[in-house]
Amino acid sequence: MIPFRYHVIDPFWPDAELIRAAALAVPPPEHPRWIEYDTPTARKRTLRDPDALPTPIARLLAELQAQRWVDAVGAWLGIDDLRPDPLLRGGALHVMGPGDFLHAHLDSSIHAVTGLERRANLILFLSEWMPWWGGELILRGVPGSPESVRPGISPDIHILPAANRGVLWECTEASWHGVAELRCPADRQRASLAIYYWSAPRPGASRRDRAEFAGE
Repeated sequence: MIPFRYHVIDPFWPDAELIRAAALAVPPPEHPRWIEYDTPTARKRTLRDPDALPTPIARLLAELQAQRWVDAVGAWLGIDDLRPDPLLRGGALHVMGPGDFLHAHLDSSIHAVTGLERRANLILFLSEWMPWWGGELILRGVPGSPESVRPGISPDIHILPAANRGVLWECTEASWHGVAELRCPADRQRASLAIYYWSAPRPGASRRDRAEFAGE
């Protein structure tokens, strides 16, 4: 059982043509504005420079930060006073290729610039994807709990990154998540948009200024 609220929305965006246009517009790996991550806990690329984001992707990101959408996210998760992040701190376009991965982690909880508290994550998948290519988004039970190690029982949820599938979840001290290692062909990549929603910090809320990976 996943110990935090989440929703899988499929199909997510009503304009399927915009999703296809965004997928086709993803820049190639040699694009100079990618931010590359290659560590023992993560291997991926991120692009969030507004001047480098292709038009269909920038349009989707703008729509997902419009107040009407932010209010809908808050209603789904029962969170008041959600706010978008025009700075796209840690978010925007994420791309992974063969062999890439993201180990189970809790996200940073405090925005480094605004000081707001992260309350919700939204991942919108763009790429057409085959089940045997790996790269599932994994929502985890609490690492190290007795439930996690009982034989034959897995509390994890594995979500295939199918095109136009959205996954929304609340950020808590239990919202561990990661990405399974990709096994896709060399000419394929897993593209997704990541949007984070924020609120004024709650009294007593944790203050992580960086992601915390399982086992750290």
